[in-house]
Amino acid sequence: MDSVVKTFEKFSKRTQSLLIIGALLCFFMLIGMSYSYYRVGTHVENKTETKIETKKLGLTYNGSGTIEINNIVPGDRIVRTFQIENTNNIGVKYNIFMENITNEFGDDLVYKITDDAGNIIVPEQPLPATNEGKVYLKQNININVAPAVHKYIVTIDYLYKPEESQDDYQGHVFLSTISVDSTQ
Repeated sequence: MDSVVKTFEKFSKRTQSLLIIGALLCFFMLIGMSYSYYRVGTHVENKTETKIETKKLGLTYNGSGTIEINNIVPGDRIVRTFQIENTNNIGVKYNIFMENITNEFGDDLVYKITDDAGNIIVPEQPLPATNEGKVYLKQNININVAPAVHKYIVTIDYLYKPEESQDDYQGHVFLSTISVDSTQ
C-alpha cells in the first residue's frame, strides 16, 4: 500500500510541475505573439485607433477595428466605418486587411467596401474564410500628403436564400480584425 501512495505522490508532483511549465510556456507564447502582432512602429492608441509611424510614414486608422457577428438572421446588414489619415508630408500607399478571422458562415456572409462618395473600393464578395494570417482586401491604395483622409464604409450582408434552409447557421459567429499596413 505504501508503494501505491508513494507512486501517486510522485505522479502528482510530476503533474504539478508539468502544469506549471505549460502555464509558463503559454504565458511566454502570448507575450511573443503580442510583440510580433504590434511590430516596431505600430502603436495602438485605443481600441479604435492605430497609428503606423516611421521616419517617412504616418498613417492613422480610426474606426471599428473589430468585427463580431453573431445572432444574425438572413437578410440582416451590418455596417462599419473607418478612416485612414495621412499625418505626414509625403504621399504613401497602404493596404486594407483582415486578420484573426473566424468564419463559421461560409459564403453566406458577403461584404463590400465603398468610400464616403459611394465609389466601390472592393466589390461584393464572400467574407474571407477562417484564417490565422492576414487576408488583404485591397492593396496599394494611394493617399496624398497630409492632411489627406480616406473614409470607408464596410457593408456586410447575410444573404437571404429562400430556396435554402434559413436556420443552418444558428449560433455561428464571424470574428475578425480589420486594419491597414504599408510596405513603404
